[in-house]
Amino acid sequence: MKLGYWTTFQGLNSFFQSYANKQDTLERLRFKLDALTEGVTLMVPHQVIIKAVTGASSGSGGFVAYNTHTKRRKVFRLD
Repeated sequence: MKLGYWTTFQGLNSFFQSYANKQDTLERLRFKLDALTEGVTLMVPHQVIIKAVTGASSGSGGFVAYNTHTKRRKVFRLD
């Protein structure tokens, strides 16, 4: 797929069952999202992160497309 460079990021850690600190995780992610400019960024977070940021859940086999500028979201399911 030639997606390009990738890296891990603590702002995508799951805070489910206190695995990571919820406030710290969401603060890191919001800062990162605010800093995004043009282009497409793919992130693979845990479900609790997706729900906290977008207000949507994708469920198993699905994903959420989220526009960081307009705050619009679209849920997709791959069956």
